[in-house]
Amino acid sequence: MNQKKGKRVCLLTGSCICSECCGANRKQEVCHACSYYKAPKRNYKDIPCYTPEELQRNEDRLKTSMIIEAAISNYDAKTNDIIRDELAIHLLELLLDVHFFQREHEPSEDSMLEAGYSYVTNAITTELAMIQREELAKILATIYFLAKRRSSGSREYLSFVRNYVQITSVKCGLCGSAEKGLTRTPCCGNWICDDEDSYGTFSFERNSCYRNHSKYTVCSNHFESRHKGPWQECQKCKDEIILPYYVEMGTNEHNFVVLENPEQVQIRCVNCDFVGSSINEFSYTTSKGFYCLQEWCAEAATGGAVGM
Repeated sequence: MNQKKGKRVCLLTGSCICSECCGANRKQEVCHACSYYKAPKRNYKDIPCYTPEELQRNEDRLKTSMIIEAAISNYDAKTNDIIRDELAIHLLELLLDVHFFQREHEPSEDSMLEAGYSYVTNAITTELAMIQREELAKILATIYFLAKRRSSGSREYLSFVRNYVQITSVKCGLCGSAEKGLTRTPCCGNWICDDEDSYGTFSFERNSCYRNHSKYTVCSNHFESRHKGPWQECQKCKDEIILPYYVEMGTNEHNFVVLENPEQVQIRCVNCDFVGSSINEFSYTTSKGFYCLQEWCAEAATGGAVGM
């Protein structure tokens, strides 16, 4: 029995206790409020993990690791590549705290680290909801082990993952790139560039894959209107959208799947009687009708006209 004199009041026993007994008997759930308490350091390197060969040989494990590392790489891209391996490794430690040590996530004071944790957690929640906790923790530990092994303190791990993801992982279903970071469309769940912030307000540019799909497709309109069933079979969408627009929004390059056998349309310019077969041949729509691309027709449409 320890004969040292107690010098601190113990929250666990309610009596004075020496430092040796304090260290031997402390419990986090009781002692976390004590000024003497220090949370034990977690030994991440001893968490059970797969060997690289075991990971590569199993298709499900490999797919899971690719989803996680794609999310890490996408977040790296969203920061314009300013983070270093140290942050990525710390991010993996936060994930292991939750999924292996089963601790509640404690928000970090580092805003970039916290944003990265939220970004990757969202990917795990969305893409890996059905995976067993033990399996997820083991794959996270494998990624952690490989990240530590690849990194020399700069961006060696992140650069490797960027190249690996671009070669083997998912890409934007519209432009085929993964450089801007990826996200899922809320309407149809397809991978798409996470680039809505690249659009300039009132510029009307078509430079954002995400905005193009969300603004210029029947698919997105169907989702936002909360219609049921496939958008291609939705009569409500067809009734609510003027036919020339419906055909254009269902067949343009901003769709992942285009409308099959769309109706043929004929659109007449109300100013010069030009007849076109696509909404793209017209510059303005007013309450009077469509105005074609001719300069004098566009001038006739101004004053209450809405540009397309």
